[in-house]
Amino acid sequence: MLLLSFIIACVDNTEKTNTQNSEYLDTATDTADSGTQDLLDVCTQESLEAVPFNDSVVTVEGYNAPFPDFTLQTTTGPWQLSSEWTGCDVYVFFNYHPDYDYPVQVWESSIDELLAASPRNTHYFFGSFNQGSEVSEVEALQTRFDERMASMSEADRAHWTNRVHFVTESIWTAESIGTQMSSRADWAFSIDGRQNLREVGYLALPTNSGWIGNMVGLAYEAQYWTAQMHQAVAIEDLGSTPYVSFDGSPVSSGRTTLSLPDASVMANYDSLHLELELECGDPLYENCGEWDYLIHAYLCDLGPNENLFSEQACDPGSAAVDGTCMINEVLGTEPCQADDDCAALVSDPTVDTFNCDGFVEAVAAETRSCDCEDPVNGVEAATQTCREDGSGFNDCACACDTEIGRWITSYARGGHWIMDSSPALAMLKEGGDREIRFQSSYSYGNTLTFHLSNQGKSGQAQQMIPLFTGGSFNENYNSAYEPVEVDVPADATRVELYAVISGHGWGAEVENCAEFCNHTHHFTVNGTEFIKEHPEAGMATGCIDQIPQGTVPNQFGTWPYGRGGWCPGKQVDPWIVDITAAVTAGQPNTISYQGLFNGSDYVPQPSNSGQGFGANINMRSYLVISQ
Repeated sequence: MLLLSFIIACVDNTEKTNTQNSEYLDTATDTADSGTQDLLDVCTQESLEAVPFNDSVVTVEGYNAPFPDFTLQTTTGPWQLSSEWTGCDVYVFFNYHPDYDYPVQVWESSIDELLAASPRNTHYFFGSFNQGSEVSEVEALQTRFDERMASMSEADRAHWTNRVHFVTESIWTAESIGTQMSSRADWAFSIDGRQNLREVGYLALPTNSGWIGNMVGLAYEAQYWTAQMHQAVAIEDLGSTPYVSFDGSPVSSGRTTLSLPDASVMANYDSLHLELELECGDPLYENCGEWDYLIHAYLCDLGPNENLFSEQACDPGSAAVDGTCMINEVLGTEPCQADDDCAALVSDPTVDTFNCDGFVEAVAAETRSCDCEDPVNGVEAATQTCREDGSGFNDCACACDTEIGRWITSYARGGHWIMDSSPALAMLKEGGDREIRFQSSYSYGNTLTFHLSNQGKSGQAQQMIPLFTGGSFNENYNSAYEPVEVDVPADATRVELYAVISGHGWGAEVENCAEFCNHTHHFTVNGTEFIKEHPEAGMATGCIDQIPQGTVPNQFGTWPYGRGGWCPGKQVDPWIVDITAAVTAGQPNTISYQGLFNGSDYVPQPSNSGQGFGANINMRSYLVISQ
């Protein structure tokens, strides 16, 4: 028998154990829909358009590539992919072996949790790597499934009986599947509704007993690939024009040019959606960054259209020149700077010493003043510096720190996300070539696409007026914020609050703020309060529940726990609130802000844990005016 080439190891992330004292909770989700409804066509049920089976695929190319047809022998007879194909189903496979703890834990876990969390467009296939014992092992599991499904409604029992399959042949030699297993020996894998082979992550969840394998993770995988199909439909339904900045090449922190049409064309758009895909290579999990880190896309300031001084001779300056020490009037060999006392440079204190001689101070390179156009704040002063060879001045050194997108990386998995950032159109309305900077702690195959569309809104975002930023979250947090007065133009068609807020900090304080506590953010506009809160923070399934919204499941870390404004492996969605009714156009409007915990200023109580770091709110907020 071929040896297993991939044995998943337990991931140690004990430094983020704020909720690990809570037992893993029931994970039933709304995706299950386990009533007695009529069994509809799966594509109609999922509101998806069927995709024809691609029978031209004949070889297994690896993850994210189309998978060829196959037939598996099961306890109910042969099952063929192309014959059962709908173009809207997800196919999830798990392979057992009794000699390894991880697959045994998954195999013996709760069937109820799996089926309760499963989208109805899922097929499951259970097989075995244990050659010679396949039939007895899968039949025993089938008996367990039959017992659990006996209590279901007749319709649900019929549905899942036709969608849970028990493979009686050797996985090592099964058609097409065997080829995949021979090269990878995956405990689990999936095929999505577009016929692509997909990775399945770590099917273990943090509990009081440690990391325990659980087959409910197979349902999370099915939820995710179903959500990805819906995401593709949502992008298509935008009817957008895509503009690609980063093109899929590996990048951690880098810059690229986003080429947009001119202002006259940009005026036709009222919506902006950012689509980011991060790929890790093949095999996927081995090349992924291991931690849940913040990543950002920034829009750079615009410099002058032309560098008028690129060929103007200038003074490049000079570096400092070391001097030498004189010892008994003999030139010493020790270098020195400025007024160094040579006595400190010789071992014999009785010799005559002299101060450093011949030192020359550095001369800074010549600079010129220039102006940059900040996409929010307008003109910002900057400089351009003489090149090292003195042949002319470099381009104006404009800043590149206006955040336009924020995400959190997965624990050792990639991701694919879309988010509505329409108010940020105010920063791009002039069009043309714009420089985008991406900042990440890890390198990924990075594809960042700007989708521009017209969704029939009342006007286009024209102004972004900065309001409040975050910082250390403590008893002094709110003292930094005074109310601001904002003039809203008389011809404004829509006014919005636009804020991107994520809370960080864990372990150092009793309340585990601000990553795992429900910090609330109160914006008051002319007396009307608008509140952003995070009730999912600290909940055992807070990020599991957000798989349909983009959370990557089955990560190699503490991904299930809810966070204050974010999840590992998910976009940080902007909070966009229409406040047109709360403002008075043509007049000054008063806006105030407070960040609170349990309705009051947050006063940290040290946990004395000796780990983690203090609470911090990462926030940018604006008043956005459309005209």
